[in-house]
Amino acid sequence: MYADKITESMQITIDITEKRRQKQEAYNKQHGVVPKTIYRKIAPSLAPVELDEMIEVAEEVPIYETVTNLEEKINELEQEMREAAEILKFERAADLRDRINELRGQLGKG
Repeated sequence: MYADKITESMQITIDITEKRRQKQEAYNKQHGVVPKTIYRKIAPSLAPVELDEMIEVAEEVPIYETVTNLEEKINELEQEMREAAEILKFERAADLRDRINELRGQLGKG
């Protein structure tokens, strides 16, 4: 905790924490428990994003020449979004959904 002055409620919390710590240390000593850090792999959701995905997300939404070209691109992105969701790449699917919405805005169907 950070503060210029320790308030009464802060002191109560500090005291409770210290009592719990002492109780845990006594239990550990009595039962021969040695606390140690747990090491785990980073969850897949925290893994780095693939470079091609970052580049694609960073691209500006192009202006399409014809309504047909725009509709084709929307259909293509919708299919890609469904595929991403099927393989549990939800962040990728959400990015694609956002791009689809931008394109629909150009189409006037947003």
